[in-house]
Amino acid sequence: MDRKLQVSVVLPTLYRDPFLKRVLHDLLKQEGLAAWEIVVIDQNAVPVAERDGELHRLGAIGLVRWVECVGKGVVYAHNLGIALARGDIVVFIDDDVKIDDSRFLERHWRTHETSAPDVAAVCGREVNPGGAEFVRVIDYRRTSPMEDILHFPRNYCQPTAAVVLSTANCSVKKGPLLKVEGFDERFRGASYGDDGDLALRLVQRGYQILYDPGPALVHLHAPFGGMRLTGTNPHMHFSQCDRIVSAVVFYHKHIRGQYPQYRWFYIYHYILRKSVLLKVNLQRPWRLPAVVIGLCQAVGEARRLIHGGHQCSFRAEYLGQLKEWNASVSANSR
Repeated sequence: MDRKLQVSVVLPTLYRDPFLKRVLHDLLKQEGLAAWEIVVIDQNAVPVAERDGELHRLGAIGLVRWVECVGKGVVYAHNLGIALARGDIVVFIDDDVKIDDSRFLERHWRTHETSAPDVAAVCGREVNPGGAEFVRVIDYRRTSPMEDILHFPRNYCQPTAAVVLSTANCSVKKGPLLKVEGFDERFRGASYGDDGDLALRLVQRGYQILYDPGPALVHLHAPFGGMRLTGTNPHMHFSQCDRIVSAVVFYHKHIRGQYPQYRWFYIYHYILRKSVLLKVNLQRPWRLPAVVIGLCQAVGEARRLIHGGHQCSFRAEYLGQLKEWNASVSANSR
């Protein structure tokens, strides 16, 4: 494995060409690192670099690695990015963010470099456009890892240990990513909970996660493309089952057995309020039968997926890279 690169940015994209161009321009202005790369996992039916000459040139001159990945879903795309990443640290960001800080990547890398060896991941700060209201978030009291997963404010102003990750803005060491076999591809459709699941599995393996407000970005929340379920999204046609199946997978994997005290809170806020109890269903009650059927299908599909165990399409490749990683770490520690 080539370990000369400090950071690999993994950036899946789907039907967000204008936003993608913005974030790539922001990334290409980054300073402070000797060697890093951008890996764009292009999920578009027609590759964006074929439609846009400017983006095509970025790949031609080696500034961006374009990887085609159609119809596999964002969790598969993240795992593919991990398999291809050549950096010591893998930074995950969304394709609808704005990065004003030219040292954003360096801040992620520096936090890893100055932290204890068992720190595997860093979650950065997200603000909405404008962002002034987030200054008020000055205190947070954690009581359990699940409390972090469900309630930790992504706009928090203080650095702290927390079981929290967001693929809109986080970084994970390549070695721990390989050891836990990346993201679980049972999280599909809207893929809710895949990053929280990764955070919990890292902590269960003895690693720590730090929340650091230093590497901050603005999450623009594009109304179309990506995994957006609301607003105008003409390219995406999620079934009712797709919309909720990952939330049910997370419930069975973590809430039901490990954190039963959150059971009814989770069912109400993360399953029912995202399916049956949507405002649009009250305004258009004729939608409810299809929504209820979709929810029942999601429950059945989630149970089937849970019985199948952790899914990663790159397990064999991860294991091969992990051997090289461990050998390299041992050599550097002598």
